[in-house]
Amino acid sequence: MKNQTGQVIIILLLIILVALTIGVAIVQNSLSDVSTSTKTEQSSRAFSAAEAGIEQALITNTSGPVSLDNSSTADINVLLDLPANASTALEYPPITKADFAQFWLADPTTQATFFNGSSFQVYFGNCSQNPCEAVSDKPAIEVDTVIKDSLTGNYRWDKQYFDSDGSRTNTNNFQKINGAGCDNNMGGGSTINANTTNSPTSQFYCYVNVLYSSVSTDIPILVRVRILYSSTAQKIALMPIPGNNGKGLPAQATTYTSVGKSGESIRQVKIFKEQNVVPYFFDFAIFSTAPITKQ
Repeated sequence: MKNQTGQVIIILLLIILVALTIGVAIVQNSLSDVSTSTKTEQSSRAFSAAEAGIEQALITNTSGPVSLDNSSTADINVLLDLPANASTALEYPPITKADFAQFWLADPTTQATFFNGSSFQVYFGNCSQNPCEAVSDKPAIEVDTVIKDSLTGNYRWDKQYFDSDGSRTNTNNFQKINGAGCDNNMGGGSTINANTTNSPTSQFYCYVNVLYSSVSTDIPILVRVRILYSSTAQKIALMPIPGNNGKGLPAQATTYTSVGKSGESIRQVKIFKEQNVVPYFFDFAIFSTAPITKQ
């Protein structure tokens, strides 16, 4: 009888141990679910706060903190009239082959002369380390400059093509980017850095000096840049070559950055807004200052 009593006690202890193990596991899962649910809710609130901050920034064009009713906040940073000075390149959000990056050389509102130089620099391509990694889809670019003749009032396109991969230039007849302008030879060379509206040390795969005109009566209006030979979105920036009578690019863009916070969650929303952007089909349409009559 004593042996049986001892066995019963051991069995009861085992049952209690199993029950406790199951109970602890259930509690841990419940706590984990609560934590995950809380983090998901906080992340959602932080993103909503960031969006609310962007909406306010677009209306007021002012920076500063914003407090919301759901215990979340947003910090707004608005940078108006970019680029801010002559030594800063305007960096566009990364674009794909289906998009164009547009840069005004003349005043975007009046088209009055602003840029007095005859050339500019285009920085392009992604680079995340020094030296740049070799990439399989080395980008090329199409650079289209819209120019106005101040004597006749006529407009014209100046189209140029530049390739970061010299092995393709024999067949596509693009201009090859030589020397330090491109880290394209299977990762050789040093990183291309530029002072842009996004960062004073923004990194690029290549840069090229673009000479668009040597005629004194030519007025540069705008530049359109397109990425070629790449399946990924690539960085783009444009900067006047020093010597433009101390001028850079005209003010033409605004960036709105809103950082939403809720609990431990932080979410960011950023918008790049440019003045008077030409529609995408502009580059593929027939342009004429006179009426076009169908015969």
